[in-house]
Amino acid sequence: MGASPIQGLLLIASDCAERVGDREAQDQAIDWMVRSDAAGAGRAGVLLYAARRDRARGNRHTAEQAFAGAAAGFLEAGQVQEWAISRGDGRRVS
Repeated sequence: MGASPIQGLLLIASDCAERVGDREAQDQAIDWMVRSDAAGAGRAGVLLYAARRDRARGNRHTAEQAFAGAAAGFLEAGQVQEWAISRGDGRRVS
């Protein structure tokens, strides 16, 4: 139909794909979210998903960048708990 799924559905799809070990489906869901026009805390959440995927796959540099972007987005949105989570996850990249 040409419509894009909403971010919440893509988050669920990514989580389910990760749980069943379907990397291709997880990549597709995360890549779709990254290309979306999400802004603010929504964009920060997308970056957090991308960062965790990159960290799990050993892509240290891109994971660090995505964690930093997520932290900045959460801080700007005033979501201190999410900021702290993204900062803590980012420290576990090395």
